[in-house]
Amino acid sequence: MRALALLLALLASVASLTLSAQPRPADDVTATLAGVAEYVQGYFARAQSIICDETVRVQELGYDLLSAANPARIVRTELRVSWGDTDADGTTQPPQILRNLISVNGRPPRAKDRDKCFDPAETSPEVLGELFLPQNRSKFAFTSKGRGKQGGRAALLLDIRDLATGPVEVESDENCARFGKPGNVVWRAWIEPATFAVMRLDQSLISTYGVTIPANRKEHTPSRDVVVERSDTSVVYRQVSFKDPDEALFLPATRDTVQVIRDSPTPRMRISYAYRNYRRFMTGGRIVQ
Repeated sequence: MRALALLLALLASVASLTLSAQPRPADDVTATLAGVAEYVQGYFARAQSIICDETVRVQELGYDLLSAANPARIVRTELRVSWGDTDADGTTQPPQILRNLISVNGRPPRAKDRDKCFDPAETSPEVLGELFLPQNRSKFAFTSKGRGKQGGRAALLLDIRDLATGPVEVESDENCARFGKPGNVVWRAWIEPATFAVMRLDQSLISTYGVTIPANRKEHTPSRDVVVERSDTSVVYRQVSFKDPDEALFLPATRDTVQVIRDSPTPRMRISYAYRNYRRFMTGGRIVQ
């Protein structure tokens, strides 16, 4: 009988770029949200021409959350953003991250290497779109936390709380269970005042919460109650220079997630992402004026 691995469904993050803009005042939440929404929409109109190499290190941790319990799994993908596709009914799809699996532990992927529980999904939502596009604003509560610094740069600080009330949705198969965290998550964003580019985004739990994993008849496993004690994610962005045309873009450098789930067969996990080799490619993306 294979042990059921549990994966906390984490919002994905991807590149954000600095658009040319004059410094604008952002002394309150309304002004900040308007600036970030404009920036994010401009980013998605252009980000479809950017691709990068994503290296993901999946590591089960010891009790101290530092030492390794088992050898790490190393997954490399090509990553890009898609936005603007429409359904048959004319509905515009939200921004998505698209991944192409390149290697697993340094070798070309085999059939059994795909769709592992903790590996990044081939398609996943883009967190900046979920948080900052105007059509999603009513789903969250935004609070200004004044000003600070990120990487030596001045920053506006913004706290964001999910207003969803649940219940927690669970998807499971014989290997894995995935579930969300509605109403139990807070983000902090570090935002550049001049352009409203997102320079850093942290996510954490407000409190612990329980989840019931349904029984699996095929694998003869009973239902299981687990407690999510910790789920922290931090994405740090850096400037990357491009030519023709010349631009300096804010793109993610690293993303780090630590999760602790009591009574899980995989109770302590660290998933680390590194983004390298950014380059442009030709695409038919639309431009927002």
